Amino acid sequence: MGLPSRNIICIFLLIATVNLYSEELVKNGNFEEVEDNLPKCWNLYLEPAEGAFGEIDKSNYHTGNCSVFITHSKQYKREPLNNWNQRIVISNNINKVEFEGFIKTKGATKAYFLIQFWNNTGKIINSVKTDEVKGTNGWTQISKVFDITNGTSFVMLRCVLEGVGTAWFDDVSMKSLSENDSKISSNIENTNVILDRLEKIEKEINDIRAEYLYLRNRVDELEKRLYMILENLIPPKSNDSKKLNSDDIDKNQILPNGITLEDIHK
Repeated sequence: MGLPSRNIICIFLLIATVNLYSEELVKNGNFEEVEDNLPKCWNLYLEPAEGAFGEIDKSNYHTGNCSVFITHSKQYKREPLNNWNQRIVISNNINKVEFEGFIKTKGATKAYFLIQFWNNTGKIINSVKTDEVKGTNGWTQISKVFDITNGTSFVMLRCVLEGVGTAWFDDVSMKSLSENDSKISSNIENTNVILDRLEKIEKEINDIRAEYLYLRNRVDELEKRLYMILENLIPPKSNDSKKLNSDDIDKNQILPNGITLEDIHK
């Protein structure tokens, strides 16, 4: 009997967690809403330089019809951290956040997402940086779960390109997690790991079963061949064997013990 379908298990997990996440914190994270050729709710910080610019791109995107990009043809003397950014207000009941975004690069020194935590006096009190994407790559998923620093009034989400090259950004998402949600999210990840292991074990079992059936069939074939060889080696019984005449038989040898022919003739 096979293992439960991964799709069935994932559906149950989805049903169990569908109401766990709060409203999406990032506005227009897929950059589809455009006004005056700029994505709504986003700003571009770009230090002026030859060959440096950022725009909406309607020919390169992860999903939908748009993404944004930044490109630099020359290295700055002092790195400005050019970025697309959005200011996100953080309410007091948000203490943990799950972030996800996609980056595509072409000859990029490094591209990443930067989340800065600001307090109500306008000071940065902490920051979180995601994994970097370097060189030339297709759309790469970046994800991170992090705690909101105490005293945070808002966060600045930045899509950053350092150095030279081009980086595209798309499908940026930030969702709040409660403590229970975080544990369930972790359990889902653990469940996926277990399912992967079970699938590998099932494959190994199926491989062993197939090998057993192959060997069993081979044994049956070899047994049949062996019987055929033995039949050819044993000579058949001859029908021409010498028939015994009555004179050749010692009748005393076929009488019961202690009885002779003379006893029968009396």
